[in-house]
Amino acid sequence: MTLTDKELGENVRRFRGDMSQKALAERMNELGARWSQPTVAAIERGERSLKFTEVTMLSEALQLPIGHFVSPGIATEVLQRARATLVAHDQLKAAIRAYENTRLQLAATLDSVAPDDVTNHQLIVGESWVERGVLDVIEEMREEQGIGEDGDQGASGHLADPEGHPWMTRWAEKYSGAGIDG
Repeated sequence: MTLTDKELGENVRRFRGDMSQKALAERMNELGARWSQPTVAAIERGERSLKFTEVTMLSEALQLPIGHFVSPGIATEVLQRARATLVAHDQLKAAIRAYENTRLQLAATLDSVAPDDVTNHQLIVGESWVERGVLDVIEEMREEQGIGEDGDQGASGHLADPEGHPWMTRWAEKYSGAGIDG
């Protein structure tokens, strides 16, 4: 199916996300296109056609496969949500790295205190944070959300009728902690 310039422009607008039109134009210029903010606006309104080379540059500028820009309808929404999930995934990994790094720094700082100088407060801090790993945090979240050991709340709390919803069922199984060994 061939997309109209307007549909292509809507895809550019959608996948640009929080990036400003000006920032996209600047990035495209870095890649060799001669774009300005009004160029981006015209493309997004469907008033200016995209050349194939510009689509490949857009793909690089926004770090998306070319198919994202030329996919119509629900496929575009799927791709948009997949990108949002990828961004959240990367943010989660960064947060986990930061959490583990901070715990490591705390442990090193506590180790630098002479054994005779350790206070009860320092012991409590060490036991509270150094010993609380990522899987412990996941378990805390499960408890806060009322998810039992059998993962009961995940499927029933978010998916009333799993019949005919294979992807939601898969999500509910992962959400409930199935497969996470703590």
